[in-house]
Amino acid sequence: MKDTNDIKGEESSSRLIQDISTQADTLFSQLVAESEAVKVMGTVDPDVRMKRNEVLLKIRDQVNEVKRTLEHVDILQKQLKAHLGKLQQLTKILTK
Repeated sequence: MKDTNDIKGEESSSRLIQDISTQADTLFSQLVAESEAVKVMGTVDPDVRMKRNEVLLKIRDQVNEVKRTLEHVDILQKQLKAHLGKLQQLTKILTK
């Protein structure tokens, strides 16, 4: 049986991953739209350059957030493996 904290942690991680994915898709769409605008105009005007810098900053923030999330997922994975090991040991003991 799963501990309530384990379930909450899994839901929180899942929700965080979903949020990051959605934000990344949005940023990618914005970047593609701005890229198309540059192709049409042939030059990069200051507004587009400023927006590009904003998007770049958001992407860097997303990269850092994804790295932190992956570290958190790694920790959760190790905890779940340890818990699984304990459950397997208990199963082995109880089935003797």
